[in-house]
Amino acid sequence: ADAALVMHHNFELDRDALQRLAGSRVPFIGLLGPRRRKDDLFSVLDTHTRLALEPRLRSPIGLPLGGRGPEAIALSIAAQLQAWRHGTPLAAP
Repeated sequence: ADAALVMHHNFELDRDALQRLAGSRVPFIGLLGPRRRKDDLFSVLDTHTRLALEPRLRSPIGLPLGGRGPEAIALSIAAQLQAWRHGTPLAAP
């Protein structure tokens, strides 16, 4: 897989997914949710796992395109994936 998106609405399932992805070769890992969610998840992951994820993890995933709701979120994620796949440099939100 070229990309993985993590969001289960369950902290433990997200933690487990990130632990598995840390050992993978997936180059783009997106975590849906607020920045605090990543911080909370990283606080329970070991150092090796955090270091393996950090260069590949986009959190929160999605570009700040404006809009609200599931459609806007999906569009912002698709836009970020498209930009990443084609090597378009993006400024951090």
